[in-house]
Amino acid sequence: MREFFGRSMRRLGQGLLHLLDRLTRPAAAVRHEPELAFRARLTSGVLLFWSAAFLLEGLWWVWSGQGRMHVHLEVILPAVFFLYLLSRTRFVLWAALGGVLGLTLLIHLLAYLAWQQTDMGVALLVTPPQYLLVSHLIWLLFPILAAAVLLPRLLDVLAIVLIVHSVWVLPRFLPVQPRDVALLYGILLGVSGPIAVVASLQKHQRRRLARLQAKLVEQHNFLRAVIDAVDAPFYVIDAATYEIVLANQRARSLGIEQAKTCYALTHRRTTPCDGTDHPCPLAHVRTHREPFVVEHIHYTPDGRPYFAEVHGYPILDEQGEVRFMVEYSLDITRRKEVEESLRKLWRAIEHSAHGVVITDAQGVIEYVNPAFTAMTGYTAAEAIGKKPSILRSGYHDDEFYANLWRTIRSGQVWQGEFVNRRKDGSLYYEEQTIAPVRDEQGAITHFIAVKRDITEYKRLIRELKEAKVQTEQALAFKSALLAAISHDLRTPLGAIMGYADMLREGLFGEINEEQRARLSAILSSAQYMQELLAMLLLHAEVESNSLRIERKTVPLRKMLTTVHESLRVLADKRNLALELDFRPGAPEEVYTDPRLLRGIVTNLVSNALKFTRQGGVTIRVERLDEQRWALAVADTGVGMSEEERQRIFEPFFTRSQVKMSGAPGLGLGLYIVRSLVERLDGSIEVWSEEGKGSVFTVILPYVRPPRAETPASPRLSAIR
Repeated sequence: MREFFGRSMRRLGQGLLHLLDRLTRPAAAVRHEPELAFRARLTSGVLLFWSAAFLLEGLWWVWSGQGRMHVHLEVILPAVFFLYLLSRTRFVLWAALGGVLGLTLLIHLLAYLAWQQTDMGVALLVTPPQYLLVSHLIWLLFPILAAAVLLPRLLDVLAIVLIVHSVWVLPRFLPVQPRDVALLYGILLGVSGPIAVVASLQKHQRRRLARLQAKLVEQHNFLRAVIDAVDAPFYVIDAATYEIVLANQRARSLGIEQAKTCYALTHRRTTPCDGTDHPCPLAHVRTHREPFVVEHIHYTPDGRPYFAEVHGYPILDEQGEVRFMVEYSLDITRRKEVEESLRKLWRAIEHSAHGVVITDAQGVIEYVNPAFTAMTGYTAAEAIGKKPSILRSGYHDDEFYANLWRTIRSGQVWQGEFVNRRKDGSLYYEEQTIAPVRDEQGAITHFIAVKRDITEYKRLIRELKEAKVQTEQALAFKSALLAAISHDLRTPLGAIMGYADMLREGLFGEINEEQRARLSAILSSAQYMQELLAMLLLHAEVESNSLRIERKTVPLRKMLTTVHESLRVLADKRNLALELDFRPGAPEEVYTDPRLLRGIVTNLVSNALKFTRQGGVTIRVERLDEQRWALAVADTGVGMSEEERQRIFEPFFTRSQVKMSGAPGLGLGLYIVRSLVERLDGSIEVWSEEGKGSVFTVILPYVRPPRAETPASPRLSAIR
């Protein structure tokens, strides 16, 4: 029973408190201002209390049979209740002010009438002075409380004024008896209690409000510091106007003073975003009432565009409508660049001609590209989840694979060749490079292998090796043949030339002119064969890379004069001039191989005489600079076309016999000349024009002869 009674009383108390809270709840307009809301609640409570007091007093007058309804019910109660209703609106301050002015005047007017007229229709229980005293004290309490609501800091002063007015002023001007004074002090005690309670509540509420305000300021500063610490534009947008009502430091740096709306701030637009390229986050959030993420192109204050990922979150009001939207944007330009790089890399791998395989750290295949499928026959679905051992052919032993795994697991790159087996069972050669892939901590997470099918390459290498062996055999045969020609042909050829010359000169008896002409033809043919043999031998040396360079000091003028005199006979026979031109400053001595240099000059002059029908040939020597000198052979012959000039140094290339004057050659002379020039670290240039002649210019490095020379090794056979 006691428990039931306690529970009932608690429920009754909670109900009364809830009813009081409902009756004194401030208006919505002032509810968000803590101090004003407290004043409104206090004013409503006081007005509600006095409304109840006046109602009970009037009902007591009626019930006691003292006369008709008291003036409290006719005048004061409606006025107080009207002020109570007014305190429940946003005009709470007007309600308090009306209580101070209106009720004070009304109560004092009633008290005055009671003092002057005792027969005003109200059955008084006390004498007029007593009624005036009691009414003055009681009804002055409400204006004081109302004034305390308007000016809470003057509450203590008003309480002191009330006490002084009641204790010192009233007894002097009112004819009261000692019992009235006692009644006065009793009333003061009753009045002082509510005043003290109200004052205490006011002070407590002011201290509480001060603490709350300090805490709110602290929380505001903390939240401001939090959003300012976000290194991305963060702001709150009014859903109705698109205006930014709150922004962090990063967003303010974009220029909020000039751009009040979100679209003006980040897009440099005068209208909200629209379309599929730039969908408006606020429009989506406002329609669907849900968070939204979209990628936009934003602009920095200097107009530079960048990619941004925009996040929008709704803030709903009491009716569930979007009132604000929290928005922040992340600069994803670097991420977009990385994504584009990854896309390019992906496309490159997908379209690569080489097979690419990616496995995890245990060697399980996670990715293969199309080239792998073309190479092995295994599709991606068939290979992923398996190990590369599906390609094993049995050609390699276990140690081969163990060494491979030791290498890549130690963080090194492995390169080598495999003999693997395709899905159809055929074998193929594969060149493979395997590299480990590490994470941020340096741990190996994957392996990537790049594979190249080298079966065809292996076949070509095998064929090249076979061809090389055949070529070496052919070269050996050619060298043996040339040695035989040098030994077996040149000796009888010399005898033929010697006897033919002796017969032509009449050493074996008189001969007629016809016989002499036949012998001259024999000598010319033998001499041509001797030059041909010498050319073939030199070509063999060049091709077999057995040509030895023996540099020594060469008296250039003397050597060229000797060549000039030896070839002058051929020029005279063709009625051509052969001149030797040493330009001023030309070197008198050079440090080079005399045999090769003589071969170069002889071949160039012989070739020039062969293609010159009139005019002549000039050998010109000059110094180009400190490091180079030049030897040029110029003729006034038939010249060359552009096609012939491009092919003139090819082996066995011969020009038209129509342009020649003399026996045709093998087409090796100029090829050998260029080879000899290159062996002497030089170069050769050609100028030619059909009908005007040609100029072959050999440019060689100028090396000063050493002061002391060591004896040269035996020279090879000279070119005849």
